Amino acid sequence: MKPEQDLPPKPKPKSTFGAGSRCCRSSRLAAIQAEKYKNYSDAITKADNLFNEKQYENARTEYRAAQTVKPEETYPQQKITEIGTLLAQLSASQKAYEDAVSKADKDFKAEKFDSAKLAYTDAQKAKPGETYPAEMIAKIDSTVETHARLAAESEAEKVRLAQEVAAAEAAKLAAIQAEKDKNYSEAIAKADNLFNDKQYENARTEYRAAQTVKPAETYPQQKITEIGTLLAQLSASQKAYEDAVSKADKDFKAEKFDSAKLAYTDAQKAKPGETYPAEMIAKIDSTVETRARLAAEAEAEKVRLAQEAAAAEAARLAAIQAEKDKNYSEAIAKADNLFNEKQYENARTEYRAAQTVKPEETYPPQKITEIGTLLAQLSASQRAYEDAVSKADKDFKAEKFDSAKLAYTDAQKAKPGETYPAEMIAKIDSTVETRAKLAAEAEAEKVRLAQEAAAAEAARLAAIQAEKDKNYSEAIAKADNLFNENNMKMPAPNTAPHKQ
Repeated sequence: MKPEQDLPPKPKPKSTFGAGSRCCRSSRLAAIQAEKYKNYSDAITKADNLFNEKQYENARTEYRAAQTVKPEETYPQQKITEIGTLLAQLSASQKAYEDAVSKADKDFKAEKFDSAKLAYTDAQKAKPGETYPAEMIAKIDSTVETHARLAAESEAEKVRLAQEVAAAEAAKLAAIQAEKDKNYSEAIAKADNLFNDKQYENARTEYRAAQTVKPAETYPQQKITEIGTLLAQLSASQKAYEDAVSKADKDFKAEKFDSAKLAYTDAQKAKPGETYPAEMIAKIDSTVETRARLAAEAEAEKVRLAQEAAAAEAARLAAIQAEKDKNYSEAIAKADNLFNEKQYENARTEYRAAQTVKPEETYPPQKITEIGTLLAQLSASQRAYEDAVSKADKDFKAEKFDSAKLAYTDAQKAKPGETYPAEMIAKIDSTVETRAKLAAEAEAEKVRLAQEAAAAEAARLAAIQAEKDKNYSEAIAKADNLFNENNMKMPAPNTAPHKQ
């Protein structure tokens, strides 16, 4: 019977006169009874309306809620039994819809978007009036489009950076080679002019400077040997000068700068009027200073590359966090709506989904506990399911994935019709796979940074070589001028100079 037929008359307020404690207790009991009557009547009214609108599942939920308020009433159980009979003959289309949505949700969580889209389409065909499949198809299309766009942008950026690096390296090498060729040609021309003017000392100095620019060339050494023969009758001071300069040049080429500097100083003492030793001492000081500067620049470049890598990682983590925040908010909103509609099982599933996105949040477990209290009269199989899921969720949060997977499997055995355990097993598999992929990407990033550091070191060495080439060219040019200005009156050799 309906509440208006079965319920006793509302309790009337009792007199407040009499013993104080008895009066207060009676008033409290009357208030509780009145509240109970109101809650029962509201629940039955809402359930009857839902029943008349053929919303049988929601109506049954409301009849059960009324039954918990007044278990002694027979009307709620009559309607629950009637709804059970009506729902026992669910159409094949409803079953097909449920199966399709279950498969689609599982594929969606595993990011098998093509398979999921086909399953959601099957669900649409089974129940065209349902909006959920269409919403999920739209979400799949949006996700696939976003993934494709991000991948394309990342690939384009990689190509652009590679092209920029290649172009810069080619331009740098071409400029170094052009500068080297120019300096060598100018140095040889100057040395030849000094040689033809019989300024042999200055010419030899310039040939030596040219030799430091291009050590592989044989012409400068041939001219140096030829000049050495011409100057075989040098004085003792000249011999000491030559010996000191020869040792200094050898040490300079071997980059033994301290030893070379001492030898050039000895050459200065032997022939104070010669400018070459002082120039080479200045060149040694400049080279040492330049190398220290280049080393500092290389270190600064390493720091810059490390900062870029850190910024890129921070941006990636921020994007992941933003996606997590969005997914969590959507899941909580959906769960709250279901909870407010008293669809507790569905609400709990959504709260659990939100919990897997952000395990540190306290709101989802609070709501899950609240729902567990509401559904305390679960059957033995439901209890086994709840225990297994509780253990699995706890292990999942602690990232004990093997143990969690076994517990979710136990939950599947307890209630094969539930989709949550299968979804969480798929999520565990996806998480393990994703972490392996991220570890591989991190290793690849380390390799890339090491390659960039190696490139920076190569650039530093190239800059040192360019400095050496410049110094050689300047020395050859000056040597040739001095050679041409020498007033030594010595007969020219019978053999004409020969260039290569």
